[in-house]
Amino acid sequence: MLNWLKKLILGETAPSSKSAYKRPNQSSQTKKSVAPTTQPPSAQTSNARTIEQGNVKVYISPGTKSARQKVSSQNAKSTVPPAPAPHVFWVAPDKIVTIAGYEISGGMIYVGLNLPANSTLAQDHPSLINPALRIEQNRPDHEGMDMSYWPAYVKISPACRAAYLEWLAGGRSAPNTCIGYVFLFFYGLEYRVLKDYPTLKPDQVEELAQITNEVERLLDIYGANNSFHSYGSDFLDICRILQNSSACAEIEPPLTRRSWDMPLCLKTALGNMVAEGQPIPADWMLSWYFHSEQAGLRTPATRCAEEFRKLLKLRYQQCYGEGMVIKRPKRRLTIEYHPASASLSTVDLAELGVEVRDLPDVTTLRAPLNKLQNLIDECTDALDPYSRWLGRNGENPDPKVALALLPPELVGDLNNDHLNQLKQWLAQTIGKQEIVVIPGEDLLIRWSSTPAETLTKKESTTLSQGLEKLGYGLEPDIRFGGKPFRGDRQIALFKLSKETISVPSQEYTAAALLLHLAATVASSDASVDAAEQNYLEQHLESSLQLAEPERIRLRAHLAWLLQEKLSLRGLKTKLSKMPSDERAGIADFLISVAGADGQISPKEISTLTKIYPLLGFEADEVYSRIHSVSTLPQVQSASAPVTVRPAAPSSTGFAIPASLLPETEDAQTTKISENNNKFELNLGAIQYKQAESARVANLLGNLFEEDESEIFTAHPPTAEDEVFIAGLDALHSQFLLAIARQTSWNRDALEVQADDLGLMLDGALEVINDAAFDTCDAPLTDGDDTIELDTDVLAELLP
Repeated sequence: MLNWLKKLILGETAPSSKSAYKRPNQSSQTKKSVAPTTQPPSAQTSNARTIEQGNVKVYISPGTKSARQKVSSQNAKSTVPPAPAPHVFWVAPDKIVTIAGYEISGGMIYVGLNLPANSTLAQDHPSLINPALRIEQNRPDHEGMDMSYWPAYVKISPACRAAYLEWLAGGRSAPNTCIGYVFLFFYGLEYRVLKDYPTLKPDQVEELAQITNEVERLLDIYGANNSFHSYGSDFLDICRILQNSSACAEIEPPLTRRSWDMPLCLKTALGNMVAEGQPIPADWMLSWYFHSEQAGLRTPATRCAEEFRKLLKLRYQQCYGEGMVIKRPKRRLTIEYHPASASLSTVDLAELGVEVRDLPDVTTLRAPLNKLQNLIDECTDALDPYSRWLGRNGENPDPKVALALLPPELVGDLNNDHLNQLKQWLAQTIGKQEIVVIPGEDLLIRWSSTPAETLTKKESTTLSQGLEKLGYGLEPDIRFGGKPFRGDRQIALFKLSKETISVPSQEYTAAALLLHLAATVASSDASVDAAEQNYLEQHLESSLQLAEPERIRLRAHLAWLLQEKLSLRGLKTKLSKMPSDERAGIADFLISVAGADGQISPKEISTLTKIYPLLGFEADEVYSRIHSVSTLPQVQSASAPVTVRPAAPSSTGFAIPASLLPETEDAQTTKISENNNKFELNLGAIQYKQAESARVANLLGNLFEEDESEIFTAHPPTAEDEVFIAGLDALHSQFLLAIARQTSWNRDALEVQADDLGLMLDGALEVINDAAFDTCDAPLTDGDDTIELDTDVLAELLP
């Protein structure tokens, strides 16, 4: 009988319809169905149940405990031996089985014959399908409302069994099915690989590849569930290692984390690389980081995930070439699998007969991850401006904004027709020249996709940043003290050096203001002499100790200044704050600029008489100062620093030294032409005055420092003056009021404001920006070295 059952299960024979199992005769009043009836065409009794495997049909009587099973023949009944002992068989992947009318193709399930409902075997084998158990086909529980956390076929409700069999028959592909049914099937795959695999025949080992493919397919459909993704991925690693112990190094490293444990293949691959002394590529290091305890990415790295990974990979390769080479740790790697099924215990690969080489365990190492963390922070900071823009604009990328805000390494990946046309136009316009002055509208129509005559402050900044990424500079540049871009004004375009700067230094700011005054004087006679322009370009650059990128920009700024109709408006207020001796130094320097060509024209004198009152001097003093400059004798240039005269102590500002040489009455060489009313000057004397330009620049730099010192200083609020704004506490409300006094801040100045209130600047800004997002779904501040406030957001926050 056992041999017959074995043949029956393996599909070698099938009972005829005449010999199907059936219940003993009972009265209709005492019949009790424990399972739904599925009637095969040849069944002779309404009580028969069917398991179908290919062409094999097995009829199982749903009899009670006291009923005896009998086999019916065509003409007579004969008693058969007792039913065979309970038996479990695995349905191979290429087989088809029909259970209770559900035709299940693809196999990969365990089916148990002749199993009592309380069978210990069924209890220990949760995926085992016992066809004798009742199902409710009329109301299957697709949502799995009655499913437990660790389901077992023998324990789930009849409605759940019906839904599970329906899912199996549907190809195990319904995307919205209860994840418990997926796990129930998965338990069977675990059992097959972890329990049966060591005893399989060589021809059956091919099933492992089929199981591997099935798990990959299930992960594609149900991998969004973190629990199944974790167990399924680890089980997939086990299947791969069983097929090929070096398979883990051939797959892509996992870059998403779905569980607390590091994936088995990741541990194995990293262990192999360290054991062999191989460099660890960027993607494998990032995967290691993602699955470590210190993993934690800030918003820019997650919002701009693709850009972040590209940038990190580029900078990782710059630092470590092919990758870090890590010294082998002493701890040995143990490869274990923790099954999802509660009926299976933790399995070591050695128990499955797999020879695993002695690999190091890298999971306890911290130094490599600390090095990577520094790069991650650096890349995150570089992406922060672009991330903030995306946060404010619905994460809809704009190629111009991307060009302006993305790090330079990523600009090459931008492939946009509009940007490509802009690059071509810039190259043709500048050609081999260093600087060209053109109408602003020529650039504006090629930059802006919508007609506009002017740009806002933010749009002007984006324009300057975008051109910088393409290797070009713009003057006037709003980042360097210029006004918002206007299409009806002239602009200077120039090629940037390899080293670029985005924030002006104190020296550059002072030089630009000094250059503005000097250019006003030089251009006042409607023409700029070559000697005057040469002096302005060369002497200022060398004497003011500017960096090379600043010198290039200063030349472009001068080219723009000399093409503009210059105005002195707005300078009086700043200049009036300087001490008189400092203003006197600027006055003498401007005369040296006017006389750089050996003479001062009447128009230049007229301009000087307009500037002198701004400096606090009478207009008539221009003539006496011209006389003072012209009476200095010529001397040979010193080959080493010369002590002029110790500066007298001053209570405010920086003292400007007195004249470099004492006045000599007999050295008057000023000549006045009666025909043209020009002053002809002693060029040697002017050279001495030119040497004071660096000191003048320092004075102007001090002027800007004084502006910053006048900024409102915050103090911790007292109980009497506590103010609460936009849900902020008193300290952060006070900080908000302090920074609201201006819309653009130098970071150092903001640090002072935060320190005065006992706050950390970055933390305080984050708190305020969170409040801003809650109020108007946008941050208040933007930028790093220069921090800008969004006036629209500020207006909504303030009471």
